[in-house]
Amino acid sequence: MKKYLIHLVLNIFLFLFLAHSAFCQARSDNIEVLIVDGFSNHDWKQTTQVVKSILEETNLFTVSVSTAPSEPDHEDWGRWDPNFRDYDVIIQNTNNIHNEEITWSKKVRENIESYVQPGGGLYILHSANNAFPDWEEYNLMIGLGWRSLNEGVALQVKDNGQIKKISVGDGKETYHGPRDDEVIHILNDHPINNGFPQAWKTPNMELYKYARGPAQNLTVLSYARDEETGINWPVEWVVDFSSHLTDDEFQKIFQTEQGGMKEIMADLYGITGDKKYLNLSKRFTYHAVMNLIANSNDQLEGLHANTQIPKIIGAARLPKNVGGINASNAVMMGHVRKVYWTDDGWPVVAPERYAGVPQQPITEEDIIGTWEEITLKYQYQTMQTSYEVIFKEDHTLGGALNGSWSYNEASQTLRVNGTHLIVDNAWDWEASPRQITITYAGLTDSGRSIWGKKINDQ
Repeated sequence: MKKYLIHLVLNIFLFLFLAHSAFCQARSDNIEVLIVDGFSNHDWKQTTQVVKSILEETNLFTVSVSTAPSEPDHEDWGRWDPNFRDYDVIIQNTNNIHNEEITWSKKVRENIESYVQPGGGLYILHSANNAFPDWEEYNLMIGLGWRSLNEGVALQVKDNGQIKKISVGDGKETYHGPRDDEVIHILNDHPINNGFPQAWKTPNMELYKYARGPAQNLTVLSYARDEETGINWPVEWVVDFSSHLTDDEFQKIFQTEQGGMKEIMADLYGITGDKKYLNLSKRFTYHAVMNLIANSNDQLEGLHANTQIPKIIGAARLPKNVGGINASNAVMMGHVRKVYWTDDGWPVVAPERYAGVPQQPITEEDIIGTWEEITLKYQYQTMQTSYEVIFKEDHTLGGALNGSWSYNEASQTLRVNGTHLIVDNAWDWEASPRQITITYAGLTDSGRSIWGKKINDQ
């Protein structure tokens, strides 16, 4: 049973990292985690040490700890200001239920809100959901917590899997009984529970009953049945904190360097097919920039490239058949492409736009098949069209070209009738669903660009 508990903790953190992987400006190869502790009605020092050990033993995480003052009038409150943006995931391990005068400063509260709003990962560790009942945004972030009878709704999972709300004032305040072995059932599939069985037994756990809160934009992942009440109570849930923001409030987020979130949400949609990620990716469209680009209006002076280019890449990552952004042609105006250099020092541009292309070795066998090729030249009011070229196993050419070809795997260079071409991995943006292919780029003797893309193995 222990392996499922550890696996669950790791999966939660890995998911939060994935959803937030472009949010930080710099990081090591490991997932950067910050544990915030300092006060609780539980042994917060021991809890921090146990969680830190579990994560570090995997060699996947770099764990830091920021310890807040433990007294409400301590002089260090003015200096305690964790830089949340340096981390992929924040683990909240403070709890002021024993003394509500101990609380985070207004500045730190606003900083964690700004971190979570555009997609920062926040994990509420055990009794941390007891904390800060008077902090409205915190209640929205946690969804459900240890609250009184009149501090929000409670949720139960009906036997048919539907969620039933228990109104404010109905039932009881939050409580749990003695520790017991509970059978956990998956309600909704999610990266957090990927690879888990549909049900498993967790030993010696506290099952919260009547956890209460705003429960907005909340998805219940799992539940356990309580023999005392006969009710299925939620055990794990996730909250989309950004959903409660108005469009104007959401646009204000984009003034900070968070550009990669649009790309990450587009990728999650491509991986899962879940439209909530598609909708969130669309919402991460920064209209102040994208509308300018869409209108061919170059008024981007003073806007940092490392902030704006990821937003454009994110738009490019949306599948071909997905519309709905105001600046639909911004993708065409804002392509980001890889640049190569020929042996004699001339730059050539990749045929397909760049967006985190997976790299894999390209062999001579990979070259064999049918390609689309286009020679770029200027013709007034005429669109250039591609033609098919067949690279045969015997190193001859077919289709629109005759002659021969050769390939150097070490340098990933292709010779076609003497013309030097640079071969690389690429996304085939025209394919549906999007897939990895290979492309080439080079120059003719007269200096015209040549682009090629493999379309099949035949």
